[in-house]
Amino acid sequence: MPFLKNYIESQDWIAKWYIVAKERGSNTTALIATKNAKTNEVKEYPFCHSLHDGMGFMLDYFEKNNIQLATNLNAKFKEKVSFWKNFFKVYKGLTQVQVNKINWRNFDVNAHKEITPKLEIIYFSEEETKALHEYLNKNKISENAYILSIVNNLLLPKLKHQEGEGKWLIPINMRGNISRQNEKQNISSGIYISTPNQVTPSIIKEKIKTGFQNKEHWINWWTFHVSLLLSKKFMAKISLKSSQNSFFYGSFTNMGRWNHEQFVDSNKIKDLYFYVAPPGTPNYPIGLGAMTWFNKLSLTLKVHPSILKNQEEIQVLSSEIKAEILNFKLKC
Repeated sequence: MPFLKNYIESQDWIAKWYIVAKERGSNTTALIATKNAKTNEVKEYPFCHSLHDGMGFMLDYFEKNNIQLATNLNAKFKEKVSFWKNFFKVYKGLTQVQVNKINWRNFDVNAHKEITPKLEIIYFSEEETKALHEYLNKNKISENAYILSIVNNLLLPKLKHQEGEGKWLIPINMRGNISRQNEKQNISSGIYISTPNQVTPSIIKEKIKTGFQNKEHWINWWTFHVSLLLSKKFMAKISLKSSQNSFFYGSFTNMGRWNHEQFVDSNKIKDLYFYVAPPGTPNYPIGLGAMTWFNKLSLTLKVHPSILKNQEEIQVLSSEIKAEILNFKLKC
């Protein structure tokens, strides 16, 4: 049905969820920023998720700054999955709003009204980044699993009351498998992985692999797209219920590794750091972002004031995270 296909591809159906969340008062503003490695000049580009996901913002940034890509920004995985074969899994996801309670040491849902969340950026030099990537490649350790395990193991014991599991959201770029008339919109899904206070990179890697095998990114993609059928008023009720009952550790966005081969001319951007920060809300309080730009890794950390009123602690936590990331030892 060409008409239906064109109708679906013409709009950003995921954006509708961000719109109702924003109208409820939830933070939907993400951040991508640059820092010149030579001059230390910083430029920040906050953007609302109702307009873009991270990759969509990058496409918009490249267009506005006359930066020509030599390659596309499609996902590495290539697959098409039937909606109907997973219909009951999608239906279950829609009808059973998850109830996840995490025993944070200090939780005050109203704290964000009086405290501005602090963003801490961890910069890695080219030498540090090269050493890290060589270590990961040599030991066949996933960068995502390595970084997330370290942050998980350092932060959770300091922020939680007791043992128990919670979930991290890992966004997944769906470009190349999903078509949209506007590639700058939200064309991403996600996989949720559960972890205890202490976890190894190999366990996280296996959980991500299992999530892909179970097509969780597709199930979540279709679940988001129930907005095709629902009124805005009904979506607002679902969104509110979810925000009151579903609590997660947070989200970990890795925008990948960028290099010369991806650009026609990279001279005016090669000396930059890029860094990314998810929005952060009381039910997704830990925001973690990673990005490697021309062999320079950046890592951002936000801990929402609803679980960390003393935001100055984040600087110390970030220093501990960097030291542990560069403390190369087999952590499988």
